[in-house]
Amino acid sequence: MTAVPVEQKAVSFTSKLSVLMKGTHGRFGGEAGEQWIAVNGAFSLHLDKLNNNMWIEYPGSHHSFWWNYPKLGKPFAEEFSKKQAKEVKIYAEGESQVLEALYESEDFPGLEIKSVAKLFASGIAEFYHEICNTSSKGLEENMYLLTSFGFFGNRLILPYQGHYVDMGDAYSSDPNLWDSAQITENWLFNKDRNVGCGICWDPSLKLLRPEYPLGLEHDLGRISGGAVVRTKTTVFALNTFAKWWDFRSFARKLRNPVVPMLDDHLELALGGGNPFLAGPLNAELIERKMVPLAGSLELYVQNGENPEWKVADMKLQREQDLSSVSYEFSHGEKQDPGNGESGWKVRAVYRGEDWVQERSALWLPQTEAAVVCGLEEGAAGPVYTVSNGILSIAAAPGFGSVVHSLKHEGEEWLDSSYPEVAPRSWWNPWYGGLGVDIPGMSGFSRQQEPRSATWAERVDVHGNVWKGLRMTTVIEKQEANRGITIDQHYLMLPGVPVLCVLHSVTNESGMVLPHYSLTDDNFIKPSPVFSEGWMEIPGEGRFLLGKLEAQLHSKGLLRIGAISRHNMLHVVNNYDNQSSSAYVNNKVFSHGVNHHLSLLNGGIAETQPTFLILGRIDLNPEDVRDLQKLTFASPTDEKETLHADH
Repeated sequence: MTAVPVEQKAVSFTSKLSVLMKGTHGRFGGEAGEQWIAVNGAFSLHLDKLNNNMWIEYPGSHHSFWWNYPKLGKPFAEEFSKKQAKEVKIYAEGESQVLEALYESEDFPGLEIKSVAKLFASGIAEFYHEICNTSSKGLEENMYLLTSFGFFGNRLILPYQGHYVDMGDAYSSDPNLWDSAQITENWLFNKDRNVGCGICWDPSLKLLRPEYPLGLEHDLGRISGGAVVRTKTTVFALNTFAKWWDFRSFARKLRNPVVPMLDDHLELALGGGNPFLAGPLNAELIERKMVPLAGSLELYVQNGENPEWKVADMKLQREQDLSSVSYEFSHGEKQDPGNGESGWKVRAVYRGEDWVQERSALWLPQTEAAVVCGLEEGAAGPVYTVSNGILSIAAAPGFGSVVHSLKHEGEEWLDSSYPEVAPRSWWNPWYGGLGVDIPGMSGFSRQQEPRSATWAERVDVHGNVWKGLRMTTVIEKQEANRGITIDQHYLMLPGVPVLCVLHSVTNESGMVLPHYSLTDDNFIKPSPVFSEGWMEIPGEGRFLLGKLEAQLHSKGLLRIGAISRHNMLHVVNNYDNQSSSAYVNNKVFSHGVNHHLSLLNGGIAETQPTFLILGRIDLNPEDVRDLQKLTFASPTDEKETLHADH
């Protein structure tokens, strides 16, 4: 290039220009300005010549991960923070594109470090180091190597203090606010709006925080003369796993099909996490980050349609160094006896020194009432009834494998053709009520299979004893599902306005069925006048029954009511493990929760529970997190009490 200043001699100089142009396929690499770059598909791996840090890039993604230069010690030396690599190689190996950088140590003469990074077109990058003792003499002391990395994000998900914690935002995700020693598994994950990325390491290594970035310490031992020692591999994945549980399964090399609900970094726990605990209300605010609770805590409670009222205003001093604070509230004196509402909504307002946060939860205390099971004669044969004093259900196996009646304070909430099967809208035959849809099996085929009903009892993870009804269908005739047994459970607690819906499938078909699908098939009628009903999906508005035809997907919570009723029905499910949707037209309103099960031959698989909550309190997704976390022991671990057979 030549530049000619005005009325002066021309000046010529040479400048090397480079630009990275990559597509979605192909592998290549080379030198580009102050970087070495290896490309595999749409992903590129970069090595900075000046500070020896590495990072990954992908079009449109923004993340805060980098792989630092290695440090030998102890004490750990900083010599490679500026020292350029002696040699850099980029080449293809299998499905990866490899970048190698060779460094000679001056602080530890005779030692060479080869930093190796393998980039795959899936967005996975593997990092490790090879340390070579080039002398003929072995080391007299153990040598260590510290590999460090930065990993930040707008929503970190951490295996922390024995919980899976959602840090929620960039502020709470800052590593200054959490203790690396409390990381209980070998991975971290970050879920931003447009990118998901994770990092994992060998489970034998302990995550450290020696300084600003995070680190892993490798014990290389006393390296013999001429020997090469390789560190454990650390893996970074960019846009490879959209869900944290999938990445966790990859990191742990263990797949559990049930995805647990995440805990909050600042959590409001009622009854120690048991939303059905009887007695006085114990509300506890738990701070999981490395900051003390300081400021003030206000607690508000709401019962039924009454406005919420403040029950506590607590001052929290930094000098107390509190990681949790609790308050006990006796609800008996404040409850309106004419209200008829047994559920309570609790809201906590934490006014900390740095920011104000709100949390809410639902409390549904058990009472001393009994769950009463009865048997009576009906138009379709014996009718099994269950009542807990506030809810009641009824089912007649002679009619079908459905609960045809659900009443709350005497009001019916189900739509059913009981006592006779009849066509309705798209369904023929149609039973309505609460039932299940068995894949590949019509209603006519269902009628030909043996059905029975029994009383059932199940215990949840908190020790609550649920009692109710089990309806069993044994498929003997239909070829596609022969050998399958479906057990439908409809369970209650004493005095609690909640119906738990839980199913199990026994596979005696002689085959492994890894992708079996079972769907809750519920038909709801929130008012005798169909057009008075409505449904709401939080964040999407209210839809009027009888005015539209639509299939709408919900995410863990569906709210149902009618203009003529004060009470509402909330349907709650664990959306990480299930997909749920509502269908409405001018004649029916149905709600379904789809369960994907993996069935071994001779095995039993159980669905995650779905909860139907009735009452006057308007619930939001954050209010029902404790219900979404609730699990039951495997059916093979419990014995059900059988008092009747049909």
